[in-house]
Amino acid sequence: MVSFLLRNVNFVKAKSLYKSESFNIRRVNTKTSSLDYCLNLVNKCDYENFLCTLLLPNHLISAGIALRAFNVEIAKVQDHVSENVIGLMRFQFWDDTIDKMFAGKIPEHPVCIELSKVIGNSNLSKLYLKRLIDARRNQLSSFRFSSMKKVEEYADLANSPIYLLLLELADIKKVDADHAASHLGRAQGIANLLRSTMYNSQKNIVSIPEDMLVKYKVSEEDILRNKMDTNIKDMFFDIATEAHLHIESVEKIQKDLDKACRRILLPSVAVKSYLKRLESVDFNVYHPKLQRKNELLSLRLYWRKLFL
Repeated sequence: MVSFLLRNVNFVKAKSLYKSESFNIRRVNTKTSSLDYCLNLVNKCDYENFLCTLLLPNHLISAGIALRAFNVEIAKVQDHVSENVIGLMRFQFWDDTIDKMFAGKIPEHPVCIELSKVIGNSNLSKLYLKRLIDARRNQLSSFRFSSMKKVEEYADLANSPIYLLLLELADIKKVDADHAASHLGRAQGIANLLRSTMYNSQKNIVSIPEDMLVKYKVSEEDILRNKMDTNIKDMFFDIATEAHLHIESVEKIQKDLDKACRRILLPSVAVKSYLKRLESVDFNVYHPKLQRKNELLSLRLYWRKLFL
């Protein structure tokens, strides 16, 4: 199924949705094109969103890949730096790079080349791109959250702008669509918090919000040791419920939206699928089943696309 979707992207590329000669883009001095680089980056680092992006309307696929690749680059900063100063410098680089691209200057970086094509061919909001950077920068010094409210605020800032940008590119100007994008961003962020619990514990990081730990009398040591008991399962259930409520809101709102908008919101299917898998293992976020890719997801997404 993934290979079929990739062939679809190659068709789009062959049709030159973003013809390089139209933007005077210099070729990347590598064996792969800038679009191939972005495809590989998103496939490797953001697999579920990669699948969903391939199922966007054809004229949005290349732009969607560019936006996702940019978001991956931003997200990688916190994982790949050991000192805040270095992280702040990298975020400033991307901040300055956004300004340069909107001024018509194109840095020699595959992601910048693809993103510049999107910016040059649309009225993309700089604000939303900057918001993605600011969300990560503000969380650079700590992965910790004091409350679920703070988790949701971060999730909204770190995820929703992607959907708002795609809505802009699709020329969809509806308040309900924006609200659905916000709910999806929050749901995705909360689901990612649950998914990353085991990974973060291996790095001696506890990202479960403090108010949830206190409410269920769970210690940070319990999380770091991947302990599972009734209280911990109840806590994960409570957090997952918040994500599920946002997905329900997305599903309710998108009933009145057009097909193009519903395809932009397709990642809600991936989030809901994860939540169902989590429920199937009794909310044990450490279960081996959840550490593997969902091999049926690509089929489920494609099937959902057919009946939007």
